[in-house]
Amino acid sequence: MVRAVCRFAGVGAVVQHLHGRINEANGVQASELNFPAPDAVIACSQAVADCVRGYRAEVIYAGIETGSQPPAAAPQAGPLRLGALARLVPLKNIEALIEATALLAAKGIDVQAEIAGSGPSESSLRALVLSLGVSERVRFLGWDADVKKLLASWDLLVMPSLEEGFGLSALEAMAAGRPVVASRVGGLCELVVDGMTGRLFPPGDTDALVRCITEAANDRQRWALMGAEGWRRAQAHFSTDLMTRRTVELYDRLPDRGAPRTE
Repeated sequence: MVRAVCRFAGVGAVVQHLHGRINEANGVQASELNFPAPDAVIACSQAVADCVRGYRAEVIYAGIETGSQPPAAAPQAGPLRLGALARLVPLKNIEALIEATALLAAKGIDVQAEIAGSGPSESSLRALVLSLGVSERVRFLGWDADVKKLLASWDLLVMPSLEEGFGLSALEAMAAGRPVVASRVGGLCELVVDGMTGRLFPPGDTDALVRCITEAANDRQRWALMGAEGWRRAQAHFSTDLMTRRTVELYDRLPDRGAPRTE
């Protein structure tokens, strides 16, 4: 409908931006995405672009400021601090982090998990914490606007999502010099380099998540180096300058520069 209105109004170009490939209301992942009559399609990741039918979608990754110097590494003493930064909805599978925390504690591994975010799953997540007896190990922070400060207080970010179009939280963690443990889904596979900037594990596999975090607990110095490598990767491949340049280049290629608008 919006595209039709734009055409009727004589808009110079219509650009469709795609930020995911799933209907969150029903959890169904699209195998094909079809959008009639745009002049260009921009996808947030190659995983999303691969679902577009009828057009060659341009992949333009989100950009982030990293600064010119890598952030300080997390202190390598005390409990391993795990963080999650997400909307509290089933798709984010925060249950896996809570369950992993309980399993790690049972193995004698000292971990603390903090969950930053809010959403409809919060009450069930809190109930899970109580049922597993990890109330002293899991904290709910709500939304925290100071993401940089929050990430600096964690040793690593955990993203056990069942699907991600891109995974902006992972990029924010990389810019903060923190390694990422993430599900091997969607755009997360394009952000996290397994064994170099963090770990990827099969979606829904809590035992694999536990193994990844155990590895981090047993070799914190190596994982700090992975965080630094993540910062370098963010600086080289996911800068705001690169995002801006590629977007401008795409608009410059449009057949009619009249008054381009985006959806």
